[in-house]
Amino acid sequence: RSAVYDAVLSVANQIDVSAQLEQIVVIDNDETDALRPKMEELAQGLLVPLRYVHAPSKNISIARNAALDTVRTRWLAF
Repeated sequence: RSAVYDAVLSVANQIDVSAQLEQIVVIDNDETDALRPKMEELAQGLLVPLRYVHAPSKNISIARNAALDTVRTRWLAF
């Protein structure tokens, strides 16, 4: 799951990202929320708010629906 950590850092470290993004949302569709502590720790050092959502099912449709339910912005990028 280090790929999630690396992906968040990659997006968050882009130039002027805090002016472009309202937040970064991580939808975790693992059976457990074991990734939560690492994401909460990572969020402490970012300029862009990071939100972690656990969607406990290994099903991409459930993860995508959780993302749609979570965001309140006009645009969403998967």
